[in-house]
Amino acid sequence: MRIFTLALALVCCLPIQQDANAKKNKFRAEIKTRGIINCFPKGLMRKKKKKPVTCETSAVLFDGKQVFFGSDKRITGKKRSAVFTMPYTKKGLQTNARRYQLPFKKGKKYEDFTISPDRKYGFAITGFDRIKKRKRSWDKYNRFFYWKIGSKDIRMFPSSRWDKTTRTIPLRRRISRVLRNKEFPYGVPYYKIEGLAAIPGNRLLFGIREWGAKYYAFQYSVKIVSMSYTVSPEGLKINDDAKVIYDFSTRAVKKLRKRVALSSLEYNPADGYLYMLTSYETSSTAKGLGAYLWRIKLRHVHRNKAAKIAKQPDGEYLLFAHKAEGMTFLDPHTLLVIHDDDRVFGQKPVKDLRTEFYRERHQAAYTIVHIK
Repeated sequence: MRIFTLALALVCCLPIQQDANAKKNKFRAEIKTRGIINCFPKGLMRKKKKKPVTCETSAVLFDGKQVFFGSDKRITGKKRSAVFTMPYTKKGLQTNARRYQLPFKKGKKYEDFTISPDRKYGFAITGFDRIKKRKRSWDKYNRFFYWKIGSKDIRMFPSSRWDKTTRTIPLRRRISRVLRNKEFPYGVPYYKIEGLAAIPGNRLLFGIREWGAKYYAFQYSVKIVSMSYTVSPEGLKINDDAKVIYDFSTRAVKKLRKRVALSSLEYNPADGYLYMLTSYETSSTAKGLGAYLWRIKLRHVHRNKAAKIAKQPDGEYLLFAHKAEGMTFLDPHTLLVIHDDDRVFGQKPVKDLRTEFYRERHQAAYTIVHIK
């Protein structure tokens, strides 16, 4: 976990409307369930480094029958993967039926999953935050996968691989280039993807949490990059038409004093809204982690309008006690949110569920939210 004491300037891009319209904000949501899943057997160790494995789930997708979970840390073992599934039925999440998805061993640091609006295709992305020039040891951090829902044929997008001709990873280069600014006129050297959503019109949205010179010198952000795509029998094609369609500052929202940044995206075809998670990490404690839920009409994204923050029925902001990093719709009104608390485990007893939690190293916390 990176904790920065110096202000790195969250998002200071386009001015947005103050939260004077708070009374008009009809976005209400309520936490219905808090739970824990086991990502791997308790006490699992990394053989080479002889260190314990930690579950750090940051991506989730429900395909109608099962839930895909993705960790941004490797899960040791030939028959294990950082991506695993659990069935979901009317009785809830079947946590005892965990199954690892081995095709995903080709990638590292999974950050978000999404499903197409017609629910025919699933997509998975890693962080794209690590690269080594002239070396390919970090290529797995720059991976994009897709598959037909219900199929075991999980494919890697070719342009997320090293290209011998250009000596680059083309997809990574496209996003770097579109994020260019006065400071980096030829493209941003470092950025981190933490959001992914598929929207109508065959477009993919990539959410940018961090950008800057290096992994230790960056700015937090809520930026969204859009690219069009097609899927044919030959495979997935993502077109070279990247553009920044959203650049949002949360600082003007009344009473929101945390420096938050984007941690997940998801589109809900049922209501036409794009949902966003923003999270913060101010200290290596349970109380130092937290997240908020937002939404915005898709047509307003292109106008860079202010997203609405979710409020509880009592009017207070809906606050997750965890660093929420992934979400998926179980039905049009129900969100499953998965949490990546890094190496923060909390402590017993938990006195306030709004700001405290407890889990073990092999576990991850999830929250089920009802959208009013």
